[in-house]
Amino acid sequence: MATMNTDASAVRANLVREIQSWGLEYAPQRLPLVREMVADQMRRWGLEGRVEDARLVATELVGNVRHTGDKHFRLTMRRRPEAIMIEVRDFSSVLVNFPEPATDLTALGDLRELAEHGRGLSCVRSFADGVGVRPVRNGKIVWAKLRYPHACRP
Repeated sequence: MATMNTDASAVRANLVREIQSWGLEYAPQRLPLVREMVADQMRRWGLEGRVEDARLVATELVGNVRHTGDKHFRLTMRRRPEAIMIEVRDFSSVLVNFPEPATDLTALGDLRELAEHGRGLSCVRSFADGVGVRPVRNGKIVWAKLRYPHACRP
């Protein structure tokens, strides 16, 4: 029986090392704090090779919360065998688009509209190895996947 408790404790401890999550409230002045939290977690996981990408992705996903009407959200980082998952769960059921990164400026359309909506998620799409939106009860999870650089694989 003691072995079972030890095994369960080890599993819980391992999950804590593999998942980091923060409940936050959106405010533009908190974005530097978000970037530092993400960078610190990436360093704790020994993934210095993707720190800057993770910071950019998290900042843009969190920045999207300002359009939801509810400033509360949860930022979660999951260390998977093949990649880091960065997720932002908000409380709006309105799904978001990840626009294709534009290579031709004429394809951008109205630049004023792009400056306010979509540019950040387009950047996420170009930096991340996968992106998506998953509806959940009372909201959605917007996520991005960052594969490990070869030298940083756990």
